Amino acid sequence: MVATRKKRDLRTDLLLAAKSRIHDGGIGALSLRKLAQDTGVTTMATYHHFKNKEALLVQIAVDGYGDLAQAMQSASDAAASPQEAIKGIMRAYFHFALENPEIYHLMFGREIQGKPMIPDFKDAASRSFYIMADAIKLHLDASGHEVDADSVGLSFWATLHGLVCLVTDGTILYKSRSDEKLERLIERAVGGLFYIY
Repeated sequence: MVATRKKRDLRTDLLLAAKSRIHDGGIGALSLRKLAQDTGVTTMATYHHFKNKEALLVQIAVDGYGDLAQAMQSASDAAASPQEAIKGIMRAYFHFALENPEIYHLMFGREIQGKPMIPDFKDAASRSFYIMADAIKLHLDASGHEVDADSVGLSFWATLHGLVCLVTDGTILYKSRSDEKLERLIERAVGGLFYIY
């Protein structure tokens, strides 16, 4: 009996190779020509899956938002209370961003923002925001506060993004996933934002 050879999933291989290049050398290290070399195909073969580098970057960002949303949702689901869910979401956000800094900055960078060539780009970007906004709404409802959860969610998002940038720029030193400094930042961020409500 002759074993059948599994068909190669070139699109997945291209995405994995592209993410590896971005992780190691940033967006500047990525080109479709180099990607073709990495995966052992012709440059023309890459165009069957991505019409240009920009389309590839958008798909990588979509995947990044999916991974971020999954991490945030898992943290929220594991929490014992709405406030703990918010803290867990913040930790998950931080850990994703700090473990994938190049992908994270691509997701929010000017290379692709405002250029949603892939139809589900906006949905992917919104999903993680609404995981946070929904957790905030549950907390506020339980606390008897009637405020716009989207506005508070935007404040949290801005706070998280600002803290991530301060850490990745080296302004705030961060050591590991269990760093006490991160926990203090989360406690202060949660306490400060809810203090006004």
